[in-house]
Amino acid sequence: MDFSKMDFNHDCYVDLHVGDYGSLSGLFFTGKSALAILEKLFTDSHDWHNSFQREGRQYVMGFVDPGNVQFITFMQHQFVKEKEQAEKFYRENGFYEQTHDFFDIWFDNDVSDVQISFPLSEGHNYEIY
Repeated sequence: MDFSKMDFNHDCYVDLHVGDYGSLSGLFFTGKSALAILEKLFTDSHDWHNSFQREGRQYVMGFVDPGNVQFITFMQHQFVKEKEQAEKFYRENGFYEQTHDFFDIWFDNDVSDVQISFPLSEGHNYEIY
């Protein structure tokens, strides 16, 4: 895999699969610290494939073991961060903002597969090797 063709600074899509149900939830991450951790997980992952297109850019996915300690730590940290943001929103507005089910899927199910997708750099569409 030629990682120089990847854009690790744009965004990253993490997709959670549960057994025969397939993809149950996915979420885009854009924060610099999240992208740095996800980049490391992606470059250490395996079985890369073209995934989907968004805003004219081809995304490439890699598979990560859901038991990967670094990924588990990442998920726990992101969950706490999202919960803190939800509480802050509640204090400021008097009601809870509708939240994504991504972390509920992670904590309440036996996730069988994690796919991490980054976009190719501009000008490198459809070429992953």
